[in-house]
Amino acid sequence: MRSGSLSSSEEGAWSATGPLANARLLHTATVLADGRVLATGGYNRSSELYEPASGTWSRTADALNTHRAATATVLADGRVLLAGLGDSGLSSELYDSASGTWAPAGNLGTPRLYHTATLLPGGRVLVTGGADQEYGGAVLATAEVYEPASGTWSATGRMAVARRNHTATLLPGGRVLVTGGTEGSGLLQQSAEVYDAATGSWSPAAPMTVARAYHSATVLADGQVLVAGGGGSSNLEESASVELFNPATGSWTPGPGMALPRRSHTATLLPSGRVLVAGGFHEYGGILTAAEVYDPEQGAWRSVGPMATSRYQHTAVLLTGGRVLVAGGFSSGNQASAEVFIPAGPSGPQEPSEPEGTSVFLQVVDEEGNAITAAAVSARGAVYPVDSSGHLLLENLEPGRLSARVDARGFTSGTAVVELQQGAHVGTRVTLRPLPAPIPFQAELGGVIQTEQVRVTFPPSAVVDALGRPVSGTVDVTIVPIDPTTQLALMPGPLEGVAAARGESVPLESFFMAEVSLWSNGAPVQLAPGQTATLEFLLPEALASQFQVGDSVPAWWFDVDAGQWREEGAGTVQTSQTQPGRLAWVVEVSHFTWWKCGAIWLEISCADVQVVDELGAPLAGAEVIAAGVSYPGRSRPVYTGTNGHVCMPIKRGHRTTIFARWSDSATSRVTIIGVGVAGYCDIGLKVCEEVKLIIRPRICTPGAYEACPYLGPAGTLGRGLCRAGRRQCDVSGAEWSACQGEVRPAAETCSLPFDEDCDGVVNEGCSCSLEKGQPCYGGPIWTRGVGSCHAGTVSCDLFGNVACQGQQLPKPENCSTPVDEDCDGVSESCEPVTWGWVRTEPMAAYRYFHTATSLPDGRVLVTGGTGSGSSPLSSAEVYDPATSTWSTVGSMAVPRSGHAATSLPDGRVLVTGGTGSGGSLLSSAEVYDPATKSWSLVADMGERRSYHRATLLPNGQVLVTGGRSADGVVASVQVYAPVTDTWSTVGSMSAPRSWHTATLIPGVGVLVTGGYGASDYEVTAEVYDPATGTWLTAGFMAVPRFGHAATLLPGGQVLVAGGPSPEAELYDPQTNTWRSAGSMHSAHRNITATRLPNGSVLVTGGADWSKSEELYNPATGLWSITSTTQVMGPFDAPHTATLLPGGRVLAVGYLSAEVYAPALGSWTTTGSMTTSQRFSYTTTAMSNGQVLLAGGLNPTEPVATAEVYDMAAGTWEAVAAMASARVGHRATLLTGGQVLVTGGANYTGTLASAELYDPATKTWSATGSMASPRYGHTATLMPDGRVLVTGGSGTPSAEVYDPATRTWNTVGSMTSSRSDHTATLMLDGRVLVTGGASTTGILASAEVYDPATKSWSTVGSMTVPRRGAKAFLLPNGQVFVMQISSAELYDPVTRTWRAVGFTSSASWGSEAILVNGRVLVVGGVGTRGRLATAEAYDPSSGTWSPAGVMAGPRFDRHQATLLPNGRVLITGGYTSSGYASVAELYTP
Repeated sequence: MRSGSLSSSEEGAWSATGPLANARLLHTATVLADGRVLATGGYNRSSELYEPASGTWSRTADALNTHRAATATVLADGRVLLAGLGDSGLSSELYDSASGTWAPAGNLGTPRLYHTATLLPGGRVLVTGGADQEYGGAVLATAEVYEPASGTWSATGRMAVARRNHTATLLPGGRVLVTGGTEGSGLLQQSAEVYDAATGSWSPAAPMTVARAYHSATVLADGQVLVAGGGGSSNLEESASVELFNPATGSWTPGPGMALPRRSHTATLLPSGRVLVAGGFHEYGGILTAAEVYDPEQGAWRSVGPMATSRYQHTAVLLTGGRVLVAGGFSSGNQASAEVFIPAGPSGPQEPSEPEGTSVFLQVVDEEGNAITAAAVSARGAVYPVDSSGHLLLENLEPGRLSARVDARGFTSGTAVVELQQGAHVGTRVTLRPLPAPIPFQAELGGVIQTEQVRVTFPPSAVVDALGRPVSGTVDVTIVPIDPTTQLALMPGPLEGVAAARGESVPLESFFMAEVSLWSNGAPVQLAPGQTATLEFLLPEALASQFQVGDSVPAWWFDVDAGQWREEGAGTVQTSQTQPGRLAWVVEVSHFTWWKCGAIWLEISCADVQVVDELGAPLAGAEVIAAGVSYPGRSRPVYTGTNGHVCMPIKRGHRTTIFARWSDSATSRVTIIGVGVAGYCDIGLKVCEEVKLIIRPRICTPGAYEACPYLGPAGTLGRGLCRAGRRQCDVSGAEWSACQGEVRPAAETCSLPFDEDCDGVVNEGCSCSLEKGQPCYGGPIWTRGVGSCHAGTVSCDLFGNVACQGQQLPKPENCSTPVDEDCDGVSESCEPVTWGWVRTEPMAAYRYFHTATSLPDGRVLVTGGTGSGSSPLSSAEVYDPATSTWSTVGSMAVPRSGHAATSLPDGRVLVTGGTGSGGSLLSSAEVYDPATKSWSLVADMGERRSYHRATLLPNGQVLVTGGRSADGVVASVQVYAPVTDTWSTVGSMSAPRSWHTATLIPGVGVLVTGGYGASDYEVTAEVYDPATGTWLTAGFMAVPRFGHAATLLPGGQVLVAGGPSPEAELYDPQTNTWRSAGSMHSAHRNITATRLPNGSVLVTGGADWSKSEELYNPATGLWSITSTTQVMGPFDAPHTATLLPGGRVLAVGYLSAEVYAPALGSWTTTGSMTTSQRFSYTTTAMSNGQVLLAGGLNPTEPVATAEVYDMAAGTWEAVAAMASARVGHRATLLTGGQVLVTGGANYTGTLASAELYDPATKTWSATGSMASPRYGHTATLMPDGRVLVTGGSGTPSAEVYDPATRTWNTVGSMTSSRSDHTATLMLDGRVLVTGGASTTGILASAEVYDPATKSWSTVGSMTVPRRGAKAFLLPNGQVFVMQISSAELYDPVTRTWRAVGFTSSASWGSEAILVNGRVLVVGGVGTRGRLATAEAYDPSSGTWSPAGVMAGPRFDRHQATLLPNGRVLITGGYTSSGYASVAELYTP
């Protein structure tokens, strides 16, 4: 309702608000965490909620018992504890505002009323005194404590005096002061005592000067307790008297008396520090309407005007924003009435200066809300100072997104991001967190920095300054953590990010974040290019149940300039190294800033939000914002349409707070729970929570001001930072300030980019570096001058630190420009992200004629179908897209094939009919419950059906149509009601059908098309109207169809494709007509069609399973070929395709289960090698940005030739040849930049010689020969720069090359001779050697070389023998060894091996390399022949992802080389025309 002023004064005004639904006396009123007020009890069990934004009350669940003269206390977790004697046995209960329900809280040791309840530090509740009966009972001296953690009551120390109608007040320091009250005979008490929560004991306090009961006690801002009224009925002066208790001295002092005597009144501490006393009763004045305010600064009372209704023993609560809600109580008027007191703020200026154009009024504060006065705000290409109150007004802004970066010395950086409508005046606050004391380490040595929640591991000599120069000595580290489960409001900016695979803004949730900064001599420094550090976040215990060891979680860093998180790699969940039993997230990072462990929302629901004004009129263009309460995330802002409505995506099944902004006003916040079933704002049927928000006007425009006199020196006003103060309207538009923000001249600090002494010159006499003005570049040397990368100039940053101003370093490619942003010498074409298919782990049983149904948590339930033995299955299994794994769940009651499955609104899955064992047709139905993973039979259909269709209707019921019965194809239709578990028959279709489609069109009905009819394929279509239960004709399709698919498009049209013809068509429900939708590239029957989040439709499978999958674009009406499934099986046996969270698609068929997903990278061709038909060479990425290719076979004999690939130019150049032709040799990049080539073989035999390539001169030189000739050996660069060579040519010997002396020294021999084995340098500096071939056969054994002792030791053997395998060191220190389609992991801590699931598409001839922690598998030969595809395996999660498609197939001895810029160069390999000379580049 619209409020109106009832009475007013200089102190404030009373305003009417909506009445309670029931008259209430002796009730409670409690402010909930979301700002609403819970009123409950009195003389009935009813409860209701007050919404401050609308001024209205609404019913909530009744309490479990009737409580009057009880207490209600908000606990630390937001629940409300209601305690007191009830009409039945229950004496305490808990209200949960999230669910709106009550639950028992155990019984008080002594049920009581007219007692007190006090929330103690630590969360417990102290209850004191009271009476055990309403009339004639005993007055109590006992006290007891409620423990929320255990939900139990326990006795504590007794008071010295029994008392009821007393007060209990929490003092600073945690003690509780109890005063006055009445004893058993009704006499008023003068005594006071203090409770010590630490000891559970009482001690006497000085008595009051007046005996009191039904009085009030209020803690003032200075810690004193104001006790007012409550004296005897015959003494007016005592009943109006006031006294103050000083906790420091334990003494009482008289205070100024109130204007009127009163008891049973309320006293409320206002935000201003004043106390509002309202109502009450006294024989002298009767029931009072009068109210007055106590001003502690003046020590005086002032009237605030009367309430509309006289009342006593009412309730008064302080609302968010400082208003006071008074409700109910004994009254000669309406005992259900309520009213609101609005305190007066400072009076506004008569003619304030309004902000010009579109504006943002910004305030920068710390965690305590204190102004940060030395902040710099970067926005619109300029840097602005804040005033001395932390404020900045930005005017005449362009509408749209404004990102304002905020920096302040000694604080973290943050960003304000505001979406601006034309002409809006928005206020916003940015909170910066102070930097903690730094933790040092020595740059040359590296080190581990550990705090309670964050651990950082730095490698040695990995830090550079702003000019790219190595840093030595002490480096300081500051770490600022944020636990989003409790500190979401302290984030540095909005929770939206740019996904690496999508390049578009996405909503995020955060599991933990921290800002990590490095400092050297007070100046910021960073990791050197190419270096990484290990970051470990301890995951909050509240979120730990969401994770398992091995989970992969994306890593995001905060771009403070753009105000967005950017995805960069992923971390893995591991057991914490520092806190056993806890989980940690571990990631490798290449730079430091804010880092976050988080994910894109996968569980989407929605809220239907309507925004109206106070009169109920809809508001268009209101900005609606949602933030998680029970999950650490928030939605992107959306805007209401002309009807005031908008659909807001929120997280399914979780608590979310929603509010709106419009023009210059904002609503209060409303908390809802997202429905448990999927609801997408842009796809199909929406099942959304409904929310109504009411906009209240502001009293002033944020940033409006009146100038104050300037008190600084003459001639400085308006120069530099100097400015006059202002009386300003605050950022929320709620009140005017006093004069604030004046800035006077101060000494130049050289640490701000402003003129602090206001002399017209900025930072005169300051210099951060003697090199100021010189050129500088901090990126990898090979990127300087390449693409967009260029040098800058040495200058000073905002805070006086040396910086390289104007330099452009490499950054990810921007697909909207032709510029080479990553400075790798190639401007990628930036084609849209390609998608491909990867296999999941094996199912327990592959199947067809099955069903696949999305569950509320994003997993997929697959049920029944026909198995490998051509018999129906009863089994069911669930696919988890987060881990790409399958798990079996309970089996159905009977085997079924050709059945139907439907997701019900409550998250359960209804399965109906089908063909059972022996070909019998089924009429039974059963339901799967995801919560219990179990099945239960429900009502029988009464009619046997198979190959029918089941469709969820908007009312939650299920429509079952057609199918095949014992008598043939049927037209009958039934409806299932889950609430009553009953079936009913409705009107039949016009034609019998099986294998048809049934598609729900919102607002229209269910469209049924085609299928197999009485004797042939059907061409007809019809629509079922759920409102009338009748069928209407929908015309004729262009061709009869069977085994086709129908898909609802965004505009409400339906795409029908598949069957015997490649032609597709569209049904328009508005005109009830059909039209052509183009033609697929080939006919597909028994297909699936899945609408993707971007609106396109993926068509999968068909009777000819060798044909490619296709995509339909509704915007263009065109069909295109997309990636082909890897295996899938004969698609004349139908499969299923299910949309997964994030837009991926799960396809399940007769021989495999596969996922259609975006590729993790892209491919481009680059220059051709100077020689063709060449293989078995070595490739080495050098530090100068080139790749050396040396030796090999061409094509049948060894060669000595060499060539280099230039990464920047993308070209090959022949260089000097080696002294000896070689094949089976090894090449190692030395720390000095040269390349050591060792051993191999040629027509003269096996070689012991070695040569060095110098990239500066492009020449070769001989170096010392090995002690033994070697072929098929390994060469490993050690941490000290030497090279360990092992085995080869049937020898167990090993030797070490020293580049400093160019000599070889033998070291201990291995336990076995080995060739074609692997050697991997581990994190501890030791080398793991595995497998290979010996004279006795292929080996599974493994051993470790320790350079410190120059000795070998055996470790556990691999699970299978391996020769020619690949081995990779993972970021977690484990070693991953793979060979074609099997792999295992070595754990250096336990010295044991563990086999892992590793099923590559290639059965032989592929190449593999480790990129960003994933194993990239390229080419080879698979089930469908030679492969041009690549795929990436994540060892931490055991999952596969597509990795794009090369220009053509490659198999057998192609080479993969990881380049310094992170890309992969693929060379050689066999193609249809021989060994390839054209090279390709993979960009992750």
